[in-house]
Amino acid sequence: MNPEPALLIVAPVADGFDLAHIPWSRTARERISVNNDKFSELDMLEVIVDGMPFLLSHFATEETGQIFARKNFKKPSADVRISHQSAIGVTPRDILTSGQHLPEIIHRILLLGKWIGDSLAATAVILVPSSELVSFEYFDEAVKEYFEGRPLPSSLLAAFPEA
Repeated sequence: MNPEPALLIVAPVADGFDLAHIPWSRTARERISVNNDKFSELDMLEVIVDGMPFLLSHFATEETGQIFARKNFKKPSADVRISHQSAIGVTPRDILTSGQHLPEIIHRILLLGKWIGDSLAATAVILVPSSELVSFEYFDEAVKEYFEGRPLPSSLLAAFPEA
């Protein structure tokens, strides 16, 4: 069973997709270290961004649908497509769990979500803790603005636990 992620990046990737083959951008490759050996028998991959470890998990189409059905997600707008798509989950590793509310960790989670979404032509982002589902375009724009110093929209910020 995959751990519950902070973000699910919904994208049209095959159910058998190998996380080790994410086509990372050059910028991402310069900042990410990938540990291919830690979970070699599972649909998981450990990535380290700026010294912080995160777990990427692949959720098949059926699993993504089950997560969507199990949670009480707010109704998406018509431009958000999630049906018949799998997802990549981003979860802080155990060592970071108690600090998930820290801006540095939130920054890396959002950055990973953006990089994964850009690499895989994502259609939506599910913010699991807040039960928020947004289009990838909305998420991408909000993250760009956040990195420029503007605040995150409350719908995205609510996905991260408070101290």
